[in-house]
Amino acid sequence: MYKLLLSIRYFRSRFLAIAALLAITFGVAMLLIVLGVMGGYLVQLKENIRGQESHLQVVGPGQYGVPRAEDLEELILGVENVQAAAPFIERLAVYKSLLSFSPCQIKGIDAVRQMGVGALARQMLRPEELQAILDEFLPELGPDGAPMAEPDPTKATRAVHRLIHDPSRPPLSEEEVARFFTRSWRGDLLRRENPAVHERLQGDVPPAALVGIQLLLDEQMALGQIISITTLKPETQEPATLDFVVAGAIKTGDFDEDSATIWVDLGLVKNWLGLWEEQADGEFVYRYQGIRVALEDPERLEETRRAVETALRSGFSPLLSAPPLSVSAAASLTLHPLASPLAAPPSLGALASGAAPPRRGFPNLRVRTWEQLRINLIKAVRIEKFLVYFLVLILVFFTGSMILLMLLLAVIEKTRDIGILMSLGATPQGVTSIFLLNGSIICLLGTALGFALGLTFCSYINDIHDAIYDVTGWSLFRAEIYHMDRIPIAFQPLDILLSTVPPVCIGLLASLIPALWAPRRDPIRAIQYE
Repeated sequence: MYKLLLSIRYFRSRFLAIAALLAITFGVAMLLIVLGVMGGYLVQLKENIRGQESHLQVVGPGQYGVPRAEDLEELILGVENVQAAAPFIERLAVYKSLLSFSPCQIKGIDAVRQMGVGALARQMLRPEELQAILDEFLPELGPDGAPMAEPDPTKATRAVHRLIHDPSRPPLSEEEVARFFTRSWRGDLLRRENPAVHERLQGDVPPAALVGIQLLLDEQMALGQIISITTLKPETQEPATLDFVVAGAIKTGDFDEDSATIWVDLGLVKNWLGLWEEQADGEFVYRYQGIRVALEDPERLEETRRAVETALRSGFSPLLSAPPLSVSAAASLTLHPLASPLAAPPSLGALASGAAPPRRGFPNLRVRTWEQLRINLIKAVRIEKFLVYFLVLILVFFTGSMILLMLLLAVIEKTRDIGILMSLGATPQGVTSIFLLNGSIICLLGTALGFALGLTFCSYINDIHDAIYDVTGWSLFRAEIYHMDRIPIAFQPLDILLSTVPPVCIGLLASLIPALWAPRRDPIRAIQYE
């Protein structure tokens, strides 16, 4: 027991030992915080990409090179582990509102089917939720039309984040999502928010557009406002402009997405952009940008991707194609809400007569995973995570040198004690154990305290950030820079090991040198010198 008692006594009696303990504590805490934040950023980034893009994406050789989406979906849904599929069209454009004129991205989706492949049902705000946010955080206008107070988009974004991630909040149902695109909802919204415009339109209400929440919080546009969106038709590069009414808002968690994205009905977009082509038999076939695919078991991502690719190459017996579309019908805009972009499947009787339809494959289509869509960004974050880790690890090596220096000084100062102990019969191994235990106490206790401090700080990191913002007005984690409105935290088992094992090993190695040197001192000379 004398070894442990002397180690604890030497530890308590030296200021350098306390300093080394604190250095280990803060070093481990910093390692844990860095890995937690960077790991959380990577996890949240992947979640944002996954929520927007789904597990798999089928795309064509050109920008809009996916034809016969009804056949493709029938084929893809027949592959094992595929849960849902939904076509989509995306296009760069510019929007013009009463308050702003800015570039944006148009996303044409079938909202109800998109719910099955992404996180749309949770990301959309219910009308009453959105109205409550706008009423609370957007200032009222004074008699002169100017806002009576300065808006605070940061606090509003914080409130929306809490709302979206509330575990007790159920996702929107199909009926709630479809309601945004109905003529009755758009008419009621326009009548309430812009009665003069509604009266002027005389019931001819523009189609619905769902916008990123930041566009409303930054007052780039307003709920119930009519906006004009202009883009170029892919084939002719001619400008095409269409009016929409802002019917709702979506929060994806990606700041850029929430600040410059507008979601509209897919059936409207394909006609608006003229994405059809005439076949040899006179039939008109629509083209899409791609098809998003959701899986039942995401762990089998690569296996399912290969299975879908095989199915696309081999082809299948397709259902009969959609009925021919007349030129006049194709050229007109389908403004009916939630107009289905896909024809209904034919009856079994239509397939019973005649020869079996030929097998048609899709060899030119590619299947990409959600990670492949942003592979460079994900790699960059991973590299940055470990780069920052190794930079912080330098602090731990510095702490190891402090332990080495502290124990060397302890050996020099305790020369008399070492001589007395060895003259009383203490073995060299026993003297070594005293100083090795001293270093071990510093390492293990400092690592445990640092681990607890790091976990506590990570648990309250957003509360600490919010408190700093409330007091100083400084936002240390700016959403427009990091593309996220909250600081994400996530730990992997490897992160825990990388935060605790290196400091302990470095500390023990630093303790080993003075511990081995201590019993080599001559006890007779030490006592005689004293």
